[in-house]
Amino acid sequence: MILLLLILILLFVIGCFSTGPNSSETTESSVSKDQKVSVGSVSENGTDKYGVPLPLDESNGVYVADGLAYVADYMTGLSVFDISDKSNPIKISELNLSGDGMDVFVSGKFAYVTCGYSGLQIIDISDIKNMKVLSSFKAEDSSLDYAARLYVKDNIVFLADSVGGFKIIDASIPDAPEIISKFGSTYQGSIEDVIVYGNNAFLADLQGRLYSS
Repeated sequence: MILLLLILILLFVIGCFSTGPNSSETTESSVSKDQKVSVGSVSENGTDKYGVPLPLDESNGVYVADGLAYVADYMTGLSVFDISDKSNPIKISELNLSGDGMDVFVSGKFAYVTCGYSGLQIIDISDIKNMKVLSSFKAEDSSLDYAARLYVKDNIVFLADSVGGFKIIDASIPDAPEIISKFGSTYQGSIEDVIVYGNNAFLADLQGRLYSS
């Protein structure tokens, strides 16, 4: 009887030593693997590693030329990104402009930016790291004009000026743009966008109309 009791106690002690340490080691190992998978699948900023970083402000318009993206930014004005590596665009320059950056069009060494109530801004971008404003245009007959969108062709700026209507501006002398003609007014809708195709300009009106001229 005593011998049987000693055998049972021995078996109990052996069982404790065989399960305790091995069990805790297995649990610790499995937790570590889970943690490694979780950290490896998410980058430091909490986004997927394949995500493309975007400008931090409010981007309203973009124009791409020669491996650069020119962004009309509501807060900043004009920002320029090197997009030679599409998965990692890098901001290389910016220019603070008055008004609200709404749209941008690049032609040659000039960038044309619509800036809301501040009108049209013509920018010299020949030195991308040192961009500068050459001139600005805003019609004197209305304080309600809001430069929204634009299209540029042969030094002529076709401007969607919101409640100010549609304006055609001669920018052949970048330092001194001049209005050629205009269409629409506060009584004829709000021109919000424009595109030129051939000899026609197509205008988008906020009231749901499409004009061609």
